[in-house]
Amino acid sequence: VLLDVSEADDVACEVSTEQRGEIVVRHRTRPAGDRSFDYDASWGQEFALQHSATTQSPALVAGRYSVIPDVPRGWDLAKASCSDGSKPTDVDLSPGESLECTFVAARRGRIVVVSESEPATSDRQFPVDVSWGDTARVSAAVRHVSPTLQPGTYSVSPQEKRGWDQTV
Repeated sequence: VLLDVSEADDVACEVSTEQRGEIVVRHRTRPAGDRSFDYDASWGQEFALQHSATTQSPALVAGRYSVIPDVPRGWDLAKASCSDGSKPTDVDLSPGESLECTFVAARRGRIVVVSESEPATSDRQFPVDVSWGDTARVSAAVRHVSPTLQPGTYSVSPQEKRGWDQTV
């Protein structure tokens, strides 16, 4: 800034400063494990985090930012929140603010249907109705594994087979 000062002039020059802030990203998984998740942050940083890992942004000027995880197939984003109440997709960072955004990813479950028969026969398959898809066929040697499932209630019902009593 150049200032022109004439004789007997008092010229005021105001200097303002603003402290930069930071965003800390915390990652959790359920169950705990070593699965890595990729993140894209609007401050120009891409990074990967595993369970219980954190990373910190560089010093940022006040403004709006976002941090978005890439949730892999078979996982759901169970929680995404920031300590100041912002959504991670629209973080409003104030001067000097240090805030934390926490992400919790939950692995989807699976159901494994197996058959135990008396007498044990590995060649005899039994049809079973499953609520997540088509009828499954299981035997002592063949099991049915569901696709990954969101949390919820599912059913397994053996179809009647002549000459056999079935229970679940």
